[in-house]
Amino acid sequence: MAKAYDRVELVFLERMIPTMEFSDRFIQLIMGCITSVSYSLLIQGLPLGHLTPTRGLRQGDPLSSYLFLLMTEAFSALLHKANRDTQVCRVSIAHSLNHVFFAYDGLLFCDAEVT
Repeated sequence: MAKAYDRVELVFLERMIPTMEFSDRFIQLIMGCITSVSYSLLIQGLPLGHLTPTRGLRQGDPLSSYLFLLMTEAFSALLHKANRDTQVCRVSIAHSLNHVFFAYDGLLFCDAEVT
């Protein structure tokens, strides 16, 4: 999950958050916080312009950790669906356990087959 914060697609967040039953007002506030960011560029001390990012969460921003958790929740739901649809076969470690996410790591428990 190294550099995972940098790889979060803001469009995906914008489409995924409403599926989690947050209010429209809350979604507008969150998206306003993460899409209103712009960076000023200086090259050799001279202003070059502004850059508006289209992906990534700012590390150190208190909101980023919570948004990243929402992303892992979405990934978790996709893994559960893939398991239910037998697109992946989990190893029986425990009842319905096919993955575990930690602060900096993720473990997937699957059965591999050589074809």
